[in-house]
Amino acid sequence: MRSKTRLAVGLDLGSTSTRVVICGLEEETVKFLGFGEAPVQAWNRSRLADQEALAESIRFALHEAELRAQVSPESAVIGVGGSVAGVNSRGLYEFGRRRDIEPGDLRYAVELAARVRLEEDRQVLQICPQDFTLDGRAGYRNPKG
Repeated sequence: MRSKTRLAVGLDLGSTSTRVVICGLEEETVKFLGFGEAPVQAWNRSRLADQEALAESIRFALHEAELRAQVSPESAVIGVGGSVAGVNSRGLYEFGRRRDIEPGDLRYAVELAARVRLEEDRQVLQICPQDFTLDGRAGYRNPKG
């Protein structure tokens, strides 16, 4: 496969099996490279019941696809459908005395904002800090220093 070839990875998380397909993208051509499939028992009524079982089936299906394709993709873009919801949250971290902001302060503020109550069958997939507020002024993306 030429070095200009980009890889595209498809991932299907089905109720009974996980499937992975790897394709090569070169100019305007898509070439099928490999496919992998693994059984999975991670779902209960369309909800994730066993995260580790799902992760293991993804690893197995991906490994199978990589062996057949003879390539190892570094990344994949995944679409998640169904009952996924975004939640905005705030974390308040008061420094006390005036001082420079350090990376640990930002991590702690994000950690505080991530402490949201979720229904029992829900879990956090990703945390995306949007901005920080300092001295009452919002909109700081990276307020170190």
